[in-house]
Amino acid sequence: MKDNPMPFIKLKPRSLGLATMETERINIKFIRESEKEFGLPVKCLSPLSDDEFREYVDFLDYLWEK
Repeated sequence: MKDNPMPFIKLKPRSLGLATMETERINIKFIRESEKEFGLPVKCLSPLSDDEFREYVDFLDYLWEK
C-alpha cells in the first residue's frame, strides 16, 4: 500500500476550537498509520458523522490492543 500523500485530509468542520482541530489531525495520522499497519483500505473520512468517525477510531484502537 502506498503512503497517503495527504495525511491530514480536509474534513467537514466538527468544531471551531483549535484543540479539536489538533485532535483531529492526530486522529487522522493514527487512522492512516493503522490502516497501513493492518492492511486496511484507506477509508474516506469526509462523509462520516461525528459518531461514525469516533466508532472508526475506536475500532482501530481495538485492533492495536489485540
